[in-house]
Amino acid sequence: MDRSFVSLIWESSESRAIVKAVAELGATLGMTTTAEGVETEEQYQLIRENGCTDRVGCTDRVGCSVAPYLSLRSLPYSKKQPI
Repeated sequence: MDRSFVSLIWESSESRAIVKAVAELGATLGMTTTAEGVETEEQYQLIRENGCTDRVGCTDRVGCSVAPYLSLRSLPYSKKQPI
């Protein structure tokens, strides 16, 4: 999920609706959903409440983990899964 929706999640009901819709779509398809640009614990809590399963962001409290994505770099292009 693009960081622009995450950054406006408190201010914009439209952003919250998009976060929730994407998370529900992912759940229906049996997929995880990753929100980019999570910068506060409050943002993380709200995206979780709206169904998002993972986050990528860098703060002292949330952390930054790229480990799940590093394995994709070593796969041949034809084996990478579309997002």
